[in-house]
Amino acid sequence: VSFASLRLHLIGGWPCTTELETMGNSAGKLQLKWKELQELLEVTHFTQDEIAALYGHFQKISASQADDGLIDKAEFQESLGLKDRMFGDRIFQLIDENGDGVINFREFLCGRSVICTRGTGEQKVQFSFRLYDLDRD
Repeated sequence: VSFASLRLHLIGGWPCTTELETMGNSAGKLQLKWKELQELLEVTHFTQDEIAALYGHFQKISASQADDGLIDKAEFQESLGLKDRMFGDRIFQLIDENGDGVINFREFLCGRSVICTRGTGEQKVQFSFRLYDLDRD
């Protein structure tokens, strides 16, 4: 896990953007508007510092095969180390909320938030149900 720092940029005295930057790698920046950061804080169970640290983890996974800032199925499978490809594919489909075939940082955070120990029991039950509800009925 990379160390990460969170820097708030103030424009006109108001926090307008947030830059997440992995330490020692200026190319690894994710710019978030203050409103986007606030939304991530509300919809996930993570703090600002945890979001910054998870961005470092996201960046490492997303660059493991193609350094494009997105996690594709192959990178996702490799990061999980699962031998059951069908199970890994299904988890990928659930985390890829918009169905575009890649996981962006927001989807990564939201998926991790449910799966981690801080996800509520109801969130975990819903995720588990969706995992096995292949026909989505």
